[in-house]
Amino acid sequence: MFVIVCFLNMTGVIRPEHHGGAFNIPVLSALADDGAIFDPNSNMNMVAAIAQTVVTLIMNMKFRNVAKWTTDLENHKTDDDYDYSLFVKRFIFEFTDFQLYLFYIGIYQRHIGLLRVNLVSLFMIDEVRRVACEVLLPLFLQNKDKLEEEVKLKIKRSLSINTSNSQKSDDDKAN
Repeated sequence: MFVIVCFLNMTGVIRPEHHGGAFNIPVLSALADDGAIFDPNSNMNMVAAIAQTVVTLIMNMKFRNVAKWTTDLENHKTDDDYDYSLFVKRFIFEFTDFQLYLFYIGIYQRHIGLLRVNLVSLFMIDEVRRVACEVLLPLFLQNKDKLEEEVKLKIKRSLSINTSNSQKSDDDKAN
């Protein structure tokens, strides 16, 4: 949760005047001041929002392992109980990590511009992830053998060219 609060300070969602400054981190919040690097009215604010999305995705991937490990340690009588326990852990973490700040921006602050920036970054990064997982990875795996053979062939060619060049230079030196 601390990581999300840090990013919310950097993007200008949490400001010193909000909540009496309870969640304000002055060093990070200053980055979102007018004219600063992550000014909410500039396009650089999108960089911080994209970084937040990437960090959130990484945290969710790591938490999946933690949730599975803790659920494995529990003593469930049925597979349904196990699945339910795992689901609850992941839902609570991912909701607070991914969605809660969007509700805060949209409902509590009613700042549509910041909500738009965060939603665009969220969907953009998720789309890149989907394309990589659903298109590029299967394409690579499907053509892996062909790619390996092409690389081996290129290595052999470069080795044979280097060998023939070194032999020519040795013959030139001998003459």
